[in-house]
Amino acid sequence: MPHHFFDRPESIGPHEVGEIFLPYPDLAFGQWYFQVNHQAKTLCVGYTLRNVGRSAPSGSFRVVVGINLRKNGVNTYSEEIFTIPADTIITAGFQTPCSTRELVYRDEVPDAEYTFYALIDPNHELVDTNRSNNYSELSWRFYNPKFLSKGDTVRLDIETQPGGEAAFVNAGK
Repeated sequence: MPHHFFDRPESIGPHEVGEIFLPYPDLAFGQWYFQVNHQAKTLCVGYTLRNVGRSAPSGSFRVVVGINLRKNGVNTYSEEIFTIPADTIITAGFQTPCSTRELVYRDEVPDAEYTFYALIDPNHELVDTNRSNNYSELSWRFYNPKFLSKGDTVRLDIETQPGGEAAFVNAGK
């Protein structure tokens, strides 16, 4: 008869009792999405989430989209908290609402850099079997599309940190 022991409540998986599995949801960060409006110089940032657990979430919960913009040596942080209604079906690729900020180009403000933060169910309103996959952070820079001339070739070098948690993209001509 299998037995599992867990040393931390936030790391528990589907509870195994003999041969019976008690199902719980496991909401996980998916990927970032961006809506960039170069004409209005706005940026809308959100992310997808998915349920990788054995049951649907029961009840409403919140998601957080945080954005930090470093510009001219000053950090400006904002966040929006969105409530996901209880009757929402979470499938692979469920999109959170996006949060809008000004769009600042790195080629116009040399130190301009964004850091995006995603946090799923920050108030622990749901039973979630694995909270370690409820958070993501990404640093990113945007360049004015005028940076490239028509017909230019762009080289993207993608470096991934050990474990694949972060990727860095370096663009150059």
